[in-house]
Parts: sequence; C-alpha cells; structure tokens
Amino acid sequence: MSNALRDVIASNTANTQAILDKLCQQEIDALKTQNQQLQMQSYLASLAASQNAQTGQILNDNAAQTTALLRALNPAPIPAYVVANPYGCNCANSCGCGGSGFYN
Repeated sequence: MSNALRDVIASNTANTQAILDKLCQQEIDALKTQNQQLQMQSYLASLAASQNAQTGQILNDNAAQTTALLRALNPAPIPAYVVANPYGCNCANSCGCGGSGFYN
C-alpha cells in the first residue's frame, strides 16, 4: 500500500511539475514576443529618425543649390567703384542746395 501511495504522490508531483513547466514556457514565449515587438518599434523609430535627418539634409542641399543657381544665372550688379551722382543733387537740402536739385 505504501508503494502505491508513493507512486500516486510521485505521479501527482510529476503532473504538477509538467503543468508548471508549461505555464513557465507560455510566460517565456509571451516575454519573447513582447521583446521582439519592442525591438521592432525601436528599429522603426531609429529608421524614421534617420530618414527625417536624410530628408532634411537633402532639402538643405537643394536650397543651397537653388541659391547658387540663382546667383549664377541672375547675378546682382557689383560696382567696380563708387561715383558721384551724375544728375546733381536729388535730396531735400542735405547738400546745401536749398532743395532745388534736379529731382525736386
């Protein structure tokens, strides 16, 4: 009888251990899945940041190229030297002419 009782206890212990092992494996699998999801989110976030930085750099380069092209195709005149106004005084009394300049 004691052998039979020992076998029943051993069987119950083995069955309980199998159930606990199964529960532990399910918990481990759930944590692995969560870990994989978090790794994917991290990867996608770093990919988005990289793409945003790359897009910003491309836009800055395009703006610089556009500015350079506009300067090359439509240059602003740069005088070689400064000359006096050939039309006389065009101010209202700042040169002492009494406001009777050419444009007054």
